[in-house]
Amino acid sequence: MAGFQQPAITRFQPNEVRVRGHGVADLMGGVSFGAAVILILNGELPGARARTIG
Repeated sequence: MAGFQQPAITRFQPNEVRVRGHGVADLMGGVSFGAAVILILNGELPGARARTIG
C-alpha cells in the first residue's frame, strides 16, 4: 500500500502490535485497563504513586 502512514500511537508489524513502544502481548495481563488508557493518552505508563488511590 503505497503512501500508507502508521499513526504515532500504534505500530503494526507481522505478528506484532505495539502501543507507544510497548508490545500489546506484554501489556495484556501486566497492566490495568486504567494504566493502558493513561499510556495511550499520555505516552507513558503511570508511576506507582499514580496507580494507587487514596
